[in-house]
Amino acid sequence: MAGFLNALGFLTIIRIPARFGYRQDFSPSLTYFPLIGLILGIIISLAFWAFSLFLPILVAVITVVALEAVLTGGLHYDGLADVFDGIFSGRSKSEEILSIMKKSDIGTFGVMAVVLALAFKISLIYYLYQNYSENIFSFLVVLSFFSCFGRWSMVYLLTSYKPVKKEGSLAAMFQSASNRMRFLVSTIYTVILFFILVYVSEASYGRQELFLNPGLALIPGLKAMVAFLASLLALIIASHLFYRRLGGINGDVAGAVSQVTEITFLLFSLILVA
Repeated sequence: MAGFLNALGFLTIIRIPARFGYRQDFSPSLTYFPLIGLILGIIISLAFWAFSLFLPILVAVITVVALEAVLTGGLHYDGLADVFDGIFSGRSKSEEILSIMKKSDIGTFGVMAVVLALAFKISLIYYLYQNYSENIFSFLVVLSFFSCFGRWSMVYLLTSYKPVKKEGSLAAMFQSASNRMRFLVSTIYTVILFFILVYVSEASYGRQELFLNPGLALIPGLKAMVAFLASLLALIIASHLFYRRLGGINGDVAGAVSQVTEITFLLFSLILVA
């Protein structure tokens, strides 16, 4: 329970009293990162459904994207901005890049990164809705899981790469010899839940004939697998590039990687819409 509360307190604006969860070792909470992302996604999906009843769809999309930023305290957008400010600063040494990332102000590249991330999310979600207009449940499944995969990406990053600072940094608090098992567990339940809900959404759309034909029954699963693998590939590439550039990872990199993964998942979900 402490691990779940730690993850909830870290990834959202909900403040958890120290006696209920916070300890010096944050690594057990990694297992629950995708679950917190899924809970956020479900809240966003329900909010979209409610807003869409009385608002134009584009306005509803903008509203829920803003809601997601509010619920997370804009933490991941802040990390995205800091990483792009540092990497595109023209500095070559990792120490100089990190010093720029620590500044409280935001530069031109940081602003551009955040604006583009918001623009991609809003446009991709909007067009996903247009393509899924006859199967709203499938759309809500995608909307629920983009946040889930974003938080799952952070587990991969914090498990696979060493922090810039070995002590006293946010990333260092999550380091543990047991993290690979936590990443495996979080990956298994995330993928299983995703595949189950993909097939449930197909059945709810009245496409039960898919399940009568073994060949057709594979199609939703294959599409879900492609979206997952594309997100994983983008995650691996972004993580490696940021790590090479900075000589390690930190909380900002985790935020940036989560944004890259979310956008990739939404993009391939749109590409694969039939």
